[in-house]
Amino acid sequence: MFDVLIDSAHQFPIYEQDLVRIHVIGDSHALVFGKSKLFSVHHIGPATAYNLKNENSSTNSNQKLFGIIEKINEFKDIVILVFGEIDCRIHIYYKYMMSNKTTPISELIDKTVSNYGMVLKQLREININFLVCGIPAAGFEENIYKYPFYASPEIRTKIFYEFNERLKNFCGKNNYKYINIYPIVSDKNGFLLQEYADDNVHLNEKIIPFIEDWLRKEYKGRINSNSVGESSLNEVDGVDTFEIRDKEIDVEEIKRKIRENIKLRKESGAYPDDEIKELNSNMDKVDQGNSGPSALVKEIQHEIEYINSNWDIQNTSYSISSNRPLAGKALVKGRELVHDEVRRYVDPVIWKQREFNRSVVGLLNKLPSEIAENVRINIATIGEDIENKAWLANILENKSHATKTNRTEESGESIDYINYFIFSDEMSKIWTKLSGKSVDTPNIFIDSIELFKDCKNVLDIGCGSGYFLKIMKQNGIGAYGIDLNEDLVAYCQKIGFNATKIDALSHLQSIDNKSLDGIFMNQLAEHLSIDNLFKLLKLSYEKLQYGSYVIITIPNILSMLVSANLFYLDPTHQRQLHPEVIKFLLKSCGFRDIQEKYYQPIPDEIKLEKIEIKDYPQEVTIKKIMEIYNNNIAKLNNILFGFRDCTVLCKK
Repeated sequence: MFDVLIDSAHQFPIYEQDLVRIHVIGDSHALVFGKSKLFSVHHIGPATAYNLKNENSSTNSNQKLFGIIEKINEFKDIVILVFGEIDCRIHIYYKYMMSNKTTPISELIDKTVSNYGMVLKQLREININFLVCGIPAAGFEENIYKYPFYASPEIRTKIFYEFNERLKNFCGKNNYKYINIYPIVSDKNGFLLQEYADDNVHLNEKIIPFIEDWLRKEYKGRINSNSVGESSLNEVDGVDTFEIRDKEIDVEEIKRKIRENIKLRKESGAYPDDEIKELNSNMDKVDQGNSGPSALVKEIQHEIEYINSNWDIQNTSYSISSNRPLAGKALVKGRELVHDEVRRYVDPVIWKQREFNRSVVGLLNKLPSEIAENVRINIATIGEDIENKAWLANILENKSHATKTNRTEESGESIDYINYFIFSDEMSKIWTKLSGKSVDTPNIFIDSIELFKDCKNVLDIGCGSGYFLKIMKQNGIGAYGIDLNEDLVAYCQKIGFNATKIDALSHLQSIDNKSLDGIFMNQLAEHLSIDNLFKLLKLSYEKLQYGSYVIITIPNILSMLVSANLFYLDPTHQRQLHPEVIKFLLKSCGFRDIQEKYYQPIPDEIKLEKIEIKDYPQEVTIKKIMEIYNNNIAKLNNILFGFRDCTVLCKK
């Protein structure tokens, strides 16, 4: 990024009659336009079409948009607006769920288009030559950011399609130009075609030729590669112009660039020798893994200080003169004519470079403090979590040692006890090895949050270390937990949750009828006798308010992997429970609207592989089919006809 800073004797450009600049303003989906020299890209952050009209939105998108609009030439410049994908992927469905599904999705789409339209009307009133770029098709991104509500892929495709159609019709009705990219990039099911996908959400550069051709046809010769400004990523009044994605960060490349710049500065005399030694020393510490985030920030700060003093390449002291007494006036006039002619072609390029430099400096000036603050917050959070878990592990270890010592003193025999904290951790690793990693979608905790929305008194029976209590607290749900393990209860209390050590039957008998508005039992029922489970469900029915939910999660013994294998990783399990048994018990207690859902699907790499003949060339088809077939047979044989005995060996 440092190589773009250059010197020049040219000043701010003057717009010429034949110069047309195309500004692309939008969310992260505007960034793909930066792949073409035709466009000047302005990324104003995660802005939504719904809130673009709102002057006080959390993203300040309205202020950023019109801050850019104020600086363009309304007589010659063209503006392309790129908004709406975030609405379709997240916000429309979120508002639908927040309304308890009472506001139809179609109505929310219309409201979003209407809000967007208010901004378009404002732009027309101030004579901005703009056009609207439609949204792409729905991507395949899962709920990786843990949004409380996230539509299924099928629902998202419908939202994307309907939004694009209504926005297109709205623009047509109001005579706004509209680039309809949806049919180009969508498959027959409404998903983003892989050939146009940069990731699971964004488009890649393959869409650019279509947009360029559309513009050239629409503006009939006014646009060509020579008459528009070069592509850049700009910053206008604090508008962030590009985003850094994790996959783009190359730490080794950054360090190499810094070393090169240090060397160049040293050769030019910009850095004294003692500063060079300090910089190289810090870089060596980074290489050895001994330097913390603060040292890296200091190194970057050296570069930023240099850039801050050299980014502005505008030369305001340039003047034309001559020392010749007779021919001087004629020479000056001639040079001025040549200078003005050269400026006609060079100034636009210099202005673009200057704006790019300014945007880079603006972004870099924010980085050190933001990096330091983010690192500080993350380290504090991680440190607190480690401290709390270390505290719990220490309590359990000490208790195990104390119990062993007391039993030895009483009986004269040495008796050891399992540390179930460590045991649980080890068994979870085996569980992952046998059945694959846990998946986030579908998720029982997210689904339960939806059912417990606005509840004030949810009981988590067997709350453990408080995982679900934390999620409920984050979502504004009043909840408390009970557990028989006093150490886990103490841990919950230490991190701020309401938890009590008591058995479920005793607790439910002690509280008022209809005092609870939700009960959650995760992986608990299989630990109880059938009689106690029935009593627990009967009491739950009495203590719940009408219309409240009880949610029970058990190991799914319909899966042979669970019933014949994973179930026995926990020796405290008393019995396997068929889902129909649970449903019968609930019905017997008076519960209604009983349904079953299944979570934690087995990853594909653990399952038997499907044979897709079309994926292979004809000459290797038979061989590949037989390989897959034999691998599947081996997996089945291991499950159905494995060894009859197992011997565990060890030595001291």
